[in-house]
Amino acid sequence: SIQMIHDFDPKNEAIIGKEDASQLSSLTFTGQGSIEMTSYAPNAMIYSVDVPDNQFGVFSEMYFPDGWNAYIKGEKVEILRVNYLLRGLELPAGKYEVEMRFEVPKFDFANNISFAGSILLFIVMGGLFFKDFLMKKKEDEAA
Repeated sequence: SIQMIHDFDPKNEAIIGKEDASQLSSLTFTGQGSIEMTSYAPNAMIYSVDVPDNQFGVFSEMYFPDGWNAYIKGEKVEILRVNYLLRGLELPAGKYEVEMRFEVPKFDFANNISFAGSILLFIVMGGLFFKDFLMKKKEDEAA
């Protein structure tokens, strides 16, 4: 049989690892204030936050250690793993937006290389067409 030592209340409590907990300014928060999702896309989410003092927010999004980044007032902040599989953020007092974006540097680099390759291809093709145009013009003038 399974015994519960502690009745977990997810509305008022969060489970967090010791290493992540050591990054927090406190282990207790009042829970006052509001967080509301204002924009959702598969690779970006924006939340409107209004909290009177430092708070801790648990977001109902899966925690992934690589790729997802969070920004508060434009500054990158650490996303913590809470409740084993969700995202958590310590939220400073104030009214602002939190943006979570999926950003993979390797993908961005590959995308930039692909874009540069496409531009180079268009330049080469344009040069070939221009060369053919000049050759045809010379042939027409010679005839």
